[in-house]
Amino acid sequence: MDYKDLVKGLEEIVKTHYYKVIGKLKETPVLITTLEGTINLSVLKGGKLENLAKSVIDVASPKPQLDYVPFTRDVEKGKEVHSVYTVNLKGEESEVSSPRKRVTSIAYDEKTIVYTASSAESTSLGFSINIIHQRRNEV
Repeated sequence: MDYKDLVKGLEEIVKTHYYKVIGKLKETPVLITTLEGTINLSVLKGGKLENLAKSVIDVASPKPQLDYVPFTRDVEKGKEVHSVYTVNLKGEESEVSSPRKRVTSIAYDEKTIVYTASSAESTSLGFSINIIHQRRNEV
């Protein structure tokens, strides 16, 4: 196999779209997709895929009884500096926290988002209380 064939094969792999079902919000399946060349948070509604959030780094496991999910996004273009957001089934996003660190894990319940974050200097545990509850009342 020469390099031309190898590159052509790699291009085909990279162009292949990725779909991963990660859970449900209410009765709506939630997926991670790469349809537009970035990692996106999507839902399947009426047999059609809809993007909720673009350029996602990580997503908490969706809770089937809720209609929103927290996720992280790199806010400094590749420098691994993340912010924490929530998005609901309508696609409405809200920034919840900006730890100015790399968020390494994220979880939530009806009232609280908890995340771990690290930088070259430290590792920390962060949380936001009642932010989700306030957002839920707005929807």
